[in-house]
Amino acid sequence: MKAGNPVEPMAVVLLAVAAVHWAVAGVAAGQDSSRALLPGESVVELEQVDVIGKKLQQMRRELIAAQDRFYAHFNELNTNDDFDIHCTMHAPVGTGIRQRQCRLEFLREAAAEQGQNFFLGLTSDPPTITRSHVPAQTQWYARSDEYRETIKALLETSPELQELALTWQRLQEQYDAARKRRLEGRRKPIE
Repeated sequence: MKAGNPVEPMAVVLLAVAAVHWAVAGVAAGQDSSRALLPGESVVELEQVDVIGKKLQQMRRELIAAQDRFYAHFNELNTNDDFDIHCTMHAPVGTGIRQRQCRLEFLREAAAEQGQNFFLGLTSDPPTITRSHVPAQTQWYARSDEYRETIKALLETSPELQELALTWQRLQEQYDAARKRRLEGRRKPIE
């Protein structure tokens, strides 16, 4: 380590753990741990350090569970089925990497209609669309204020929903911070 560089916290913890294990191993092997100090040596007492860590994958599972609890409670309280939120795993076209996707019911239905109309246009001769279709984005613009009012009202009247939202937010912040720490050493500066 170069002079002037800060010691990484994990390195300090690992050194402390190694020192404790070395002392315990010496006592277990029958060595006298109360030897006389050499000139310039001093007794250093190590404070106990508990290392509690979670894998990023475990943090993500907890975050998803918190989201699912929030959405389930929201769907129970919500009286408009169009605003129910459902999550699925989805692999975008061109990739096999599945991603979690949560959608409002009316937007999910709009995307399904769009897909059906596309298929009907490909398979019928001449191409016909039997269903009238309003694009999902247009539907969102038309109904976003109504959705915001609904979720705001439910959050204001339900302490349980508020608590679930705060738990979700806290876990999201912890996950984002842990992910950022993990990725910091991997980034290469752009030249």
